[in-house]
Amino acid sequence: MPLEIIYVFVSCWARLYGAVAVEVFGHLDFALTDPAPLFDHTVRDILTALGASQGETD
Repeated sequence: MPLEIIYVFVSCWARLYGAVAVEVFGHLDFALTDPAPLFDHTVRDILTALGASQGETD
């Protein structure tokens, strides 16, 4: 598998894992009353990085 594809996969996976960990474990409770918008924004950014069009992300 090309190195570029591996990089994109690992990068997106790490961002998704981080967003889930922040929400599940409450790492940003001091700063966020509702972490859901941050998670949604992160998922949209990941989908954009993967080339999904706006209609596919709704």
